[in-house]
Amino acid sequence: MRIRGKNNQLETKTGSVTRTLNQIDVEEKRAKELAKTSERLKVLNQIEKFREERMQKELLIYEMQKM
Repeated sequence: MRIRGKNNQLETKTGSVTRTLNQIDVEEKRAKELAKTSERLKVLNQIEKFREERMQKELLIYEMQKM
C-alpha cells in the first residue's frame, strides 16, 4: 500500500506469487511495443490505400486526356 499524488490517493496492489516485478515489467513493455507496432501497421496500410486511390485517379485523368 502506498499514498500517491497531490490528492493523497490510496493505492493497493496485489502481486503474483509466481511472477517477479521484472517479469511483469517485461510483459508490459512487450504489450506496449505490440500496440505501437499494430498502430504503425494500421497507419502504413492507410497510406498505401491512399496512394493506390490517388494513382488510380491520376491514371483515369490521364486516360481521359489521352482521348
